[in-house]
Amino acid sequence: MRRKNSRTVTTFLLALSLLVSSITASAAPLQAATVQPRYVGLATLSAQLDISSSGLAACYSMVNVRSGYTAEVTMELLQSPEGKNSWSKEKSWDTSGSGRLTIDEIWFVAPGYDYKVEVSVDVYNSSGRIVESPVKDSIIVSY
Repeated sequence: MRRKNSRTVTTFLLALSLLVSSITASAAPLQAATVQPRYVGLATLSAQLDISSSGLAACYSMVNVRSGYTAEVTMELLQSPEGKNSWSKEKSWDTSGSGRLTIDEIWFVAPGYDYKVEVSVDVYNSSGRIVESPVKDSIIVSY
């Protein structure tokens, strides 16, 4: 009899602890998680655009390539009629190599358009094979 009561009490306590832990877990506030892609040969990839009041677009990209990898980087300044989301290439620049690769260029743009910078990277391993080809867009800037 004593063994049966002990088993019943143990079962009750186990059920109670599971119930309390599920209530506690669901009551915890949810925090927004930022999802970052995991790259093989890339450490970082960024794309930035700023347009001055006179229409001078400052376009910038930075790529950090891990040791043992090389990359070809293309940065394009894209334009779209304001609010249309129909992008066409305005200007393009490229570079290649290993380590830290940056492209820092300026270009005058016309008013009445949305602009963004798009950075495309082909990353190669030591055998010369492409291991990843990520693309990163800047924010959209209206001018």
